[in-house]
Amino acid sequence: MQCDVFFSNVIGELVITLIADVTGFWGTMSVAQFIHMVVSVYLFKVVYSFFATIPASFAASFLKKSEGVNIYDYSTNFNPFSLKL
Repeated sequence: MQCDVFFSNVIGELVITLIADVTGFWGTMSVAQFIHMVVSVYLFKVVYSFFATIPASFAASFLKKSEGVNIYDYSTNFNPFSLKL
């Protein structure tokens, strides 16, 4: 399994979970319930990501080998937090 893929998913899920839950549910429940919900949703997403990354990596590797295609984007910046345009 590729650890960089998993850890990027962990960080991305943290960001999107916080943004979505704060904008969607803040003020609709007690703070304790809100924290419990955020932690529960985040842990579910991380566990799912861990188990989904393994077959996805095998599938990508298989397809790259069977199709003979392995393209790298050396000059592309995939950082979603970059301020450069």
